[in-house]
Amino acid sequence: MVNQVLSKDVIVRLYMENVERFILIATRYLRSKEKAQDIVHECFEYIMEKKDVLTGNYAELKSYMYLMVRSRCLNEIRLDTARKENLKRLYSADMEFLSDDNVSRKMVECDFRKVMDMANMKVPKRAFDIYVSSKIGGMSHKELAKLYGVAQSRVAKDISKTNKIIQALLQSYLRLITFLMVFYFFWLIIIRFACIEI
Repeated sequence: MVNQVLSKDVIVRLYMENVERFILIATRYLRSKEKAQDIVHECFEYIMEKKDVLTGNYAELKSYMYLMVRSRCLNEIRLDTARKENLKRLYSADMEFLSDDNVSRKMVECDFRKVMDMANMKVPKRAFDIYVSSKIGGMSHKELAKLYGVAQSRVAKDISKTNKIIQALLQSYLRLITFLMVFYFFWLIIIRFACIEI
């Protein structure tokens, strides 16, 4: 008997009946409900995108979905470890560069960490991981697509999105620094004129 192409009704039924169960399974692996929800929804999104290519019945789709969720959770655990290592490398490289006693450089380094931490909080985890792996690890889009289990177009979108957010954060930071410098020099000028008049 030849398998038929999956219908949208089968996918919707699988989602309605099992989404919470899959999230629970993923949460057990990742210890984070938010990450688990992201992974489960990405898996369902993938199935919807590939419904014209995938074949099988409800039971086979349920098994496939379980294997996909499990595989992505294990990938996420592995990538989380790699991400932490990349960030450590990034920070240690910055620390080497800023290893002298120059206070302003150390302040910039501290601010850079804050910007990266803020970006990490504003960007979806996978997008931030892809960005760090691309910029710090020097990996190509093809390598990143294979490593993260996404299309190369998704890798490009994630890098672009993360880059825009980091640029916006850096621009805010630079505006603040510029304002503080102008304010500082303004007060220096006022104090200098006040001293001259005395």
